Amino acid sequence: MRQQFPTHEPYRAWSNFEFIADDGSINEVDLLVFTSRGFFLVEIKSRPGVLTGNTHTWTWQHEGHFKVVDNPVFLANQKAKKLASLLQRQRAFVKLRVPFIEPLIFCSAENLQSQLQGNARFHVCLRDQANATTWKVIIDYPFDEPGHTTRDDLGKLQIYSSVTNPSD
Repeated sequence: MRQQFPTHEPYRAWSNFEFIADDGSINEVDLLVFTSRGFFLVEIKSRPGVLTGNTHTWTWQHEGHFKVVDNPVFLANQKAKKLASLLQRQRAFVKLRVPFIEPLIFCSAENLQSQLQGNARFHVCLRDQANATTWKVIIDYPFDEPGHTTRDDLGKLQIYSSVTNPSD
């Protein structure tokens, strides 16, 4: 997967790290990607089966079993805010503004059937069935708002969970 990640500036990615937020909480990040438009904090969900739900809860159904969870976008958004706050206090950002950190949920299971509708699809990507190494954006996202990436930028962005430094 690493070979597919853009090798030119400003693309960078960090995977599987933790940070301690101002409130003392330990926060695990699956993937953080930097692009010319900012950051994406990516939570990777690997459950197979059928995904249904709304903006508050998701239900995963697989082989007759059901698992109901809170919509993971809320937790990803909290982590993104905590990370932005931590970064803003770093010496490198004394005279700079930390780019907006966008929460994104990547459902990585092959053949996942997402039945999320409407607002429940915001900030959610599925594995592209035609090309298992790319993501297919399935969200109706407010790209026109200041601080958000454009649909073209997000479409070009290829994010991989094993990338730590694309120039390695």
